[in-house]
Amino acid sequence: MRTFTFLMKTLLVGVFGMIGSTAIGQTFTIGSGSTTTNSTTDSPYGTYYMDDRTQFLYTASEIIAAGGNAGSISAVAFNSATLPSLPMGSFKISIGTTSATSIAGGYAPATLEQVYGPVTNTVSSLGWTTYTFNTPFLWNGTDNLVIDVCFDNSSYLYYNGAVYADYNYGKVYSRYQDLSSGTICGTNGGYGGTGYYRAQTQFTILPPYADDAGIGAILSPSLPTCDLDSIDVQVVIQNAGQDTLNTCDVKWQIGNGTPTTYSFSGSVAPQGGTDTVVIATYSFTNFDELTVWTENPNGSQDSLSVNDTANMVVASGLSGTYNVPSDFATLTEAADALNVFGVCDDVVIEINSGTYNEQVALGDVLGVSEDATVTFTSATGNMNDVTIAYASTGSTDNYVVYLNGSDWVSFTDLTIRNNATYIYGTAVRIEGGAEHATFDNCHIRAAEYPYTGNQLSAVYASGLNHNLTLTNNIIEKGGYGLYLWGSSTTSQVEDVVIENNHLHDAYYYGVYTYYVKGYEFHNNVVDNDSNLYPYGPRAMMSYYTDEFNITGNYFGSDVTSGSYGGYGYPFYMYYCLGSANPKSMIANNCINAGAEGTTSYGYYGAYLG
Repeated sequence: MRTFTFLMKTLLVGVFGMIGSTAIGQTFTIGSGSTTTNSTTDSPYGTYYMDDRTQFLYTASEIIAAGGNAGSISAVAFNSATLPSLPMGSFKISIGTTSATSIAGGYAPATLEQVYGPVTNTVSSLGWTTYTFNTPFLWNGTDNLVIDVCFDNSSYLYYNGAVYADYNYGKVYSRYQDLSSGTICGTNGGYGGTGYYRAQTQFTILPPYADDAGIGAILSPSLPTCDLDSIDVQVVIQNAGQDTLNTCDVKWQIGNGTPTTYSFSGSVAPQGGTDTVVIATYSFTNFDELTVWTENPNGSQDSLSVNDTANMVVASGLSGTYNVPSDFATLTEAADALNVFGVCDDVVIEINSGTYNEQVALGDVLGVSEDATVTFTSATGNMNDVTIAYASTGSTDNYVVYLNGSDWVSFTDLTIRNNATYIYGTAVRIEGGAEHATFDNCHIRAAEYPYTGNQLSAVYASGLNHNLTLTNNIIEKGGYGLYLWGSSTTSQVEDVVIENNHLHDAYYYGVYTYYVKGYEFHNNVVDNDSNLYPYGPRAMMSYYTDEFNITGNYFGSDVTSGSYGGYGYPFYMYYCLGSANPKSMIANNCINAGAEGTTSYGYYGAYLG
């Protein structure tokens, strides 16, 4: 078994260990919490909508009056009266300063610094929920503060989380939307406006310090590290103190080895100033743990130790062929290694025969390109020999395979199956601008449940995930077989190839495309043989789909419409034809409108001008 397997847990703790650390410093509360509110314009937990962005304004005078002072804000907390209806995905907190004293009518004109997240935020208990920042925010004690809270879900439920609050018109502004693709964070989209009740808020502020030297970041080595020889060790020195930093010791060591000292001399401005320096040149060994820390700012005792130390594991990016369970015990470990270390060349994750009850989640893998791709495949080349299976329980774990901004990733010769028994049963989920994703010769099966929402899709791809390729697959069950959604008429997902697939037994639509440009759909079968959605067969629906070629396919069903009657649309196009698509083609397709006695349109086109 390769070194990766037994080091993964240790390395992940080392890389991410600072996240969620305990807040230190002085904690004080703004607001008495005299009432409760679950209004979407007031609560930071507005889960009645898919996406929510709420901004709170605090004047410097009320912070000082509550017991605050200039220094580094390390955490905030909100006081929950009732729990939100859902976890909040991509939950972020940002802070900025502003001269504004009111945000009635719009967000504050502040430059925001993200200090927390993005994470999936589950408020699991009533009372105070504390969010300890990834990096403390330096506040000068005179500017007004803005706290900006946002999240991005792909579903909603019927109530928001209520918080304890106080009447403060003009100190709250919120907008929200129901958009399963895209985010409201950093935008002014959706509905909303000025709120009336500002959430009771706790702040933790580290007191001001005279002399400080901290490590803001290790810039080099960086991941993926494809050549470990003679690397410059480059760090950012940061000063959170009140005095200019002129000298300090910067120490570094490998593992438990002997520390080496670099003597820094310069001028780093107080309260947030930085300087970048090369402290050494070193030839690393794979999986060396590098630790860098500061001592003796201006020849004095460092009075702020929380920012002194940074560490990382220096490791070569992956390259070549790896086996599961030989080189990685699980698929999760293989995905973790890719997410942490990146790649330096083509990587193949070869999976031995068996059923793997787990999820595969990839982010933006470092180093990937056309010449350094990632492929997950069965060792035998037979899709029936390897099954990746998982039963989702809600919106936050609604996938078996998840590509979030993951470029140049392929899955071949595999079965990917969601065994859920409710509406959250998606098998493959693609988001975040994941480009050049390929699924070939796979059996992709969603959960089976009578539901028309997009949370239940065999393949769900939302956003500008360009160059998606699905070839030679069985894509089965779900409310949708393939749910493919761009962003808008001016921001379409581009260059999609769907070829030689069997899309079978989707409850609502076999294929649903919205805002697509460059769509090749050839030699596919889209059908069902069960009495599913009670309004007749709906094989393919296309909205605002441009520059398409749809040839050699079968669309339809041999079943009757359901017990409620209605109309079937085996092939429906809306705003797809006309002068905008002079070179598009629909040719040599077979369309079955349903069994005798149904009311269906074989091909239905609307607004085709």
